[in-house]
Amino acid sequence: MPTYPLKQPNGLYAIFSTIVDDFTGMNWSRDEVRAEFVSRGGEASADRLLARADGDVECACYDEGAPEGRRRWEGSLDTIKSVHSARLAEARRRQGEGKAPHADPSAG
Repeated sequence: MPTYPLKQPNGLYAIFSTIVDDFTGMNWSRDEVRAEFVSRGGEASADRLLARADGDVECACYDEGAPEGRRRWEGSLDTIKSVHSARLAEARRRQGEGKAPHADPSAG
């Protein structure tokens, strides 16, 4: 799956791309993310992706002791750190913990 939504620590949503190994959107509302993924693959697909982002679907990935959403968030940051840099990963972490609407991921 080239892109998927995940929940940030601040309760808003980000879209992570496995093509660029970075977030392509951050600090979006659930409704904004749903509309984006409905336009890409329909309502059922968007709802499945958001259920996973919300932690309503079990997944045996990343840190076994953390909730699903937190594992996906940390895993995405690990990817950014590995592919790009620790500095960029830390900038994304700060963006995901902040409250700024629609933070521009390229501004890291």
